[in-house]
Amino acid sequence: MSAVRRKTTTITKSRKATVAGKSRPTRTAAKAGNPTYEQIAERAYYIWESRGCPWGQSLDNWLEAEKQLTL
Repeated sequence: MSAVRRKTTTITKSRKATVAGKSRPTRTAAKAGNPTYEQIAERAYYIWESRGCPWGQSLDNWLEAEKQLTL
């Protein structure tokens, strides 16, 4: 059981070092496949407008926006 604890501690320490050494993601990185909430919301709004502003389709618009931004 001691070996398991030691291994877990080692992994935790190495993750902290890796995370501490990296910079925060930039907007460019977010556009490369991981869109931000704001980007999805803006695209969903434009999709909603382009479809004539129908009510009750917000989830469809959101999912379409995510799909477009991750391609």
